[in-house]
Amino acid sequence: MVKIKYIGYLAELAGRREEEFKINGKVKVKKLIEQRIKKGLEELVILVNGLPGSLETLVDDDDIVSILPVISGG
Repeated sequence: MVKIKYIGYLAELAGRREEEFKINGKVKVKKLIEQRIKKGLEELVILVNGLPGSLETLVDDDDIVSILPVISGG
C-alpha cells in the first residue's frame, strides 16, 4: 500500500494526517492527492521515500509520500 503523510496545515485540508491506498501498478502523486487537496497543488513540497519528488512522480505499493507546505520567511 502507498502511504500518504500530510504535514502541517495540509492535514487539516485533507481531513487526516495520513492515509493508505492500495494501487495496482504505478500512479502519479497528483492522482492520489487531488481529491483531498484541491487548491495550491503547485505550492507543495513532495517527498517520495524521503527523496525529492513532484506531482508527476510515479509511486508504487510500499512507497511513502510526504506532502509538506512550502515554508518561507525571513
